[in-house]
Amino acid sequence: MKKDIYNPIFIGIILFIVILLVGILFGGTSNLFRFLQYDISLAIAQILATIFAITISLTIFGFQYLGEGSSPRIIGSYIKRPFITLLIFLYLISIVGILLFVHFQFLSSALIDLISISALILCLSALVSYLFYMANILQPSEIINEIIKKIPDDFYKELKGKKTYEILDGVIDTNIVEIEQILIKAVRGNDYYSFVSGLESMTQKIITIITNANKDPDFGEEDSLNLPYFFLAIYKRIYHEIKKEENDIFIYKYIQNIFNIINTAYGIKYGAMILAYFNHFKEIGNLLIEKDYYSTFSSYFNLMDQILINEYNSDITEFYLVPSVIEDIDFVTKIAIDATSKKQTKVVELSKDLLSKLLIKTLEDESKGQSNSEQDSKIIGDSYSDQIVDSILPNLEKIHNESCNKNIDIGFFSNYFYPQIIHSIKNKDIGELHSDNITRYFCKSCVYSTEKGLNSGIYDFTNIDIKFFRLNLELTQIIVPYLFKCLEIAKEKSNDKYYHIQGRIYDIWWNFNERRQFDKNLTKEEYKLMTEINQFIEKENKKFKIDLHP
Repeated sequence: MKKDIYNPIFIGIILFIVILLVGILFGGTSNLFRFLQYDISLAIAQILATIFAITISLTIFGFQYLGEGSSPRIIGSYIKRPFITLLIFLYLISIVGILLFVHFQFLSSALIDLISISALILCLSALVSYLFYMANILQPSEIINEIIKKIPDDFYKELKGKKTYEILDGVIDTNIVEIEQILIKAVRGNDYYSFVSGLESMTQKIITIITNANKDPDFGEEDSLNLPYFFLAIYKRIYHEIKKEENDIFIYKYIQNIFNIINTAYGIKYGAMILAYFNHFKEIGNLLIEKDYYSTFSSYFNLMDQILINEYNSDITEFYLVPSVIEDIDFVTKIAIDATSKKQTKVVELSKDLLSKLLIKTLEDESKGQSNSEQDSKIIGDSYSDQIVDSILPNLEKIHNESCNKNIDIGFFSNYFYPQIIHSIKNKDIGELHSDNITRYFCKSCVYSTEKGLNSGIYDFTNIDIKFFRLNLELTQIIVPYLFKCLEIAKEKSNDKYYHIQGRIYDIWWNFNERRQFDKNLTKEEYKLMTEINQFIEKENKKFKIDLHP
């Protein structure tokens, strides 16, 4: 409640006291009001009675509005609020007091007039405060805040010992049910502000409750499994209302609140909470694709990225639970493939970005020996990180091929480039383990794009700097044959693509030829690899007649 709402009544009280003091101490008002006799006091009493009647009518109207989305218990609590009660008594005392003073002549007529005017000023000031007060308390968000205050931070104790069906079917706390009703009403009424502020308040209270529950050693294992589903049932009922209204703006804020729960669960290592809410998060992702809520795509994938990183970094993810990460990667792939049928290019791009970013992090961490459960594996090729890499690459291929089939032209790693991926590997052993496989997946994707008449494959190939080829000769041996495959396809389909690939092949051949002749620092192994690559180029070039000259 904003404190400045009460400023008018404080000013009224000050004026009331000042006017009375001035009148009593200096008597300045006696001559001023003497000629009015008692008429002014009676008029003021009538004015106050009229205002009081209007105020009561507005109050009843306000509570009628409140009653559309609240229970009688909430309305009753509002009627009993001190400010409303004091206002009613202030008006009644002022009206009755003025009438008594006028009738029984306790004081001089001038002083009675003075008291009447002071009472009018005080009551009008209180009325101004009251109007702001009512406008504030009738906001759904304010109602929710008031209800939330009644829910204890140790609310989880009310669920102790209860079975799952009792929790999901029974009414544990009427306050929570009332919050749910108000939020649903806000959705139906398209009241965005009330929905957002109310939902955020509810989420913050739930976060406090689950954090306290997780710290309580007396909160049993079965109870800790039931708690997430109790609150999730509330969220889902609100979600289904949003889904029915087909409002993507509400979905946008709803997603963020679900993420806040998931993020908190990772922070306190609450596995059951993570599982329950992340599954719901995935359910929302499917809806976004189905309804084509374009405005929410970026936000959703940004949050999904943070969840996957949390999952990757989380201490609760033991080695035997690695498939949970892989299942999440599979889910990203699924929604990306679903998006291709609707030509939702943005979703495909964001999905590839997410997986490519995770691939880079995994390779960097594996190079440093920092990835989760790395100590569980003594053999290179059987670690936590290796399983993630081996999951991401084929999933990227699935997305890429399906995208190409639907004429969606996005590179294999989307906004990341093949050299970036390779450069993220800082360890020679890890490089030997993954670099060849990554390169083959990348090259096959470029060929597939070119076969489908798209530009991304040629662009990805020609975007590799010549310096990369010089520093990675073994990978160049893998890449060059695929360059010739693209050259053969491009020769039939596009002169522009053909010349781009032709130019890249020539650059490799010419650079290696120059280095073999003039670079005295070449090792025997480097010289041998360059020779083999150039010999292969010269052999394959018999079909294409590229002008290879020193």
